[in-house]
Amino acid sequence: LPPSGLIIAVHPRATLFGPWWSILANVLRGRGPGSRCVIATFFKCEADAVTAICEGLGVSCHVRENPHYQRSPMPTFTDASGIEATPLRFAVIVD
Repeated sequence: LPPSGLIIAVHPRATLFGPWWSILANVLRGRGPGSRCVIATFFKCEADAVTAICEGLGVSCHVRENPHYQRSPMPTFTDASGIEATPLRFAVIVD
């Protein structure tokens, strides 16, 4: 595929063991010059893991919090396993 100007990735479970370094390396390789990559996560620990992987791959990035979740009370979603989550709360923005 040709390089992309914008890549959006949603909810990598990068805190789990698995192929996340390879997956994110492939995502980052798909960027064209001057492009952006936005990786949305549910949890801060996921955003931190994605940030660590990206930085380990030599790419700078920063984390932004979705302002929707800065309300009180904070909206949440409970999944089928009973885990309370905040869908797409954090965005890792790759420069």
